[in-house]
Amino acid sequence: MSLYLGDHKFGVGLSCGEEGILHAANRLLEMKGQCKLDFHAWYLDDGTIAGDSMEVAKALSIIQAEGSSRGVHLNVRKTELFCPCVDPRSQDDRVFQANIGVKMLGGTVSCNLQFCSDLVKHKIDKTLQLMESVKQLHDPQSEFLLLRSCAGVSNLYFNMRTTQPDSLQQIISSYDRPLVQFLQHIVIRDGAGFGLIQQRIAMLPMKDGGLGVHTMEDTRKYCFLSSYCQMRNLQEVILNLPPDSEPSLIFQHALSQFMQVCGLSSFNINTFATRPMKSLEIQYFEVVKKDMPSKFVMSERDTILWKSNRLDHAQDYLKAIPICGLNQTLGPRQFRAVVSYRLGVHIFNTIDGCACCKRKMDVYGDHALHCASEVGIKFRHDFVRDVISDIFYKAGVAARKEVNLGLSSDDGKDLKPVDILVYNWVNGQDFYFDVTGVSPFASINGRTFVPGVAISNAISRKRAKYLDKVSTHGYGFGVLAFSTLGQLSEDMVFILKRLRNCIANYDLNYKIGNSLF
Repeated sequence: MSLYLGDHKFGVGLSCGEEGILHAANRLLEMKGQCKLDFHAWYLDDGTIAGDSMEVAKALSIIQAEGSSRGVHLNVRKTELFCPCVDPRSQDDRVFQANIGVKMLGGTVSCNLQFCSDLVKHKIDKTLQLMESVKQLHDPQSEFLLLRSCAGVSNLYFNMRTTQPDSLQQIISSYDRPLVQFLQHIVIRDGAGFGLIQQRIAMLPMKDGGLGVHTMEDTRKYCFLSSYCQMRNLQEVILNLPPDSEPSLIFQHALSQFMQVCGLSSFNINTFATRPMKSLEIQYFEVVKKDMPSKFVMSERDTILWKSNRLDHAQDYLKAIPICGLNQTLGPRQFRAVVSYRLGVHIFNTIDGCACCKRKMDVYGDHALHCASEVGIKFRHDFVRDVISDIFYKAGVAARKEVNLGLSSDDGKDLKPVDILVYNWVNGQDFYFDVTGVSPFASINGRTFVPGVAISNAISRKRAKYLDKVSTHGYGFGVLAFSTLGQLSEDMVFILKRLRNCIANYDLNYKIGNSLF
């Protein structure tokens, strides 16, 4: 301690410019001169004493006996003693019984696995109570956002980063089981179909096609390691350790488990020095994704949905803050239907005939979503067109919708009006944009396709139909295509990003542009 602290004193600058020791106990112990402590410092009413067991006991006796006259009253109930190793002298009546561990700044300091486990279990119980409170909202969209941000495993990250993984083994199920039940409540409420495949996919990060709701079983694999990687240099400075010092046995054990799970033959800690939590998470879930086809019996449809959910922007709807004024809210039935469809959960329990076209329905809801005789397709198309038109208006870009250009098809029939006409969009040229919604299951048999092919085919058809005719009139042409599984065409992404920049320049409240991509 003397090597680390040197001649430093713990003090505070007072208003009159003097420096005062912050607690009378400092002076009390110094005046007595009877205690040979390695370290003692006080800040306001909190103090730390470190040293030999007998010397610590002597210091506490002095504070109890003579502190009252100096305004120092020791609260024994809030006093914690910790002995890092077994000391038979601590059993003496003159010495306080040392604890097997202490809680410091919310984290555990102990070599006793049961002590660490009990402390984390207490935090888990509080998190589960918070989950139950969130469930009372009866709004699955809001419940899901709160689960990901503050009522889920993120509430336990600090404890898992500061607690050795072995102490968590016995309490993982006490959190993961209620978590899965709560997620099932959000997705299907009390329905059926949320099986093991759906659960595993839901626990993946959003960029990997999941819902971004992690379990303790997954996160404990890398949380403790990330903390060590991040604080390694600071620990070496504080403890005055040489740069090539051996890491602790606890870290080595946790590292060997991580390497075994991820199939790594070597581990360079410097590789994960920058954003270690994110880097280790990516490393771990890459292995999980690779092993999923072999660990689960996935149908072709399950594989297709999973691949589609991994496309860019496919899961962006899950991040939307439910604000009614911005039309970003989904009703409970709508939200559950969308999430269930993306996860491959049965939407219908029985197969009946379609009320619009009389064709046979399917339990997954494919026909209900894409039926050409139902108004949903046109409503979806018009809704997206109107939203994009409103964004053009907010960005200060001159644009009109449903403009009749007087174009005719090859057989002489009038073509439909332009979805969106943007003036002076590229090099002073007016641009015609056709908004197109496609189904990823639009191919033969409705099941065999490669993600992205449906949109590229729709774009090719639109270009073949309109490009030459529009170009002869001096207009530019683009296709704003989207699929029912959330994929966007390149033109759509480019326009939304450009409009974001326009809003940042046009609107005084420039931060509104952050709501777009």
